[in-house]
Amino acid sequence: MKVEINSKHGRMVLPFNGDYIAQQLINYGEYEWYVVEIIKQLSQGYDTGIILDIGTNIGTVSLPLARDFPKYQIHSFEIQPVLIETIKENIALNNLTNITKRATMCLLFQWNLLAGVCTHARFVIGVKI
Repeated sequence: MKVEINSKHGRMVLPFNGDYIAQQLINYGEYEWYVVEIIKQLSQGYDTGIILDIGTNIGTVSLPLARDFPKYQIHSFEIQPVLIETIKENIALNNLTNITKRATMCLLFQWNLLAGVCTHARFVIGVKI
């Protein structure tokens, strides 16, 4: 069941209200605030830029960055159809024009099981939607 909330970063539609991300947004008004803050600190001193949000989900990182950096281009990649539709709704709800939505078509990567990290991505194909 979809829910619409006021978050710390604007209006947001949540496609589900019982998952972890939705609960963080409902209870605290934001999710992954530290990622947004790190990117803001790294972006200080630059008038324009490009930010890639790979695995954007519903836009908890893309939306605040697009609002706070209107001269930046934000490219949001997502593969799940319900989340693609939700990020579109959230962008429209907040009248943001500097986010390009992309559906990720393929992502091949090498996973280092010992380190528990992705060692390198082979390629990502994103189709503008």
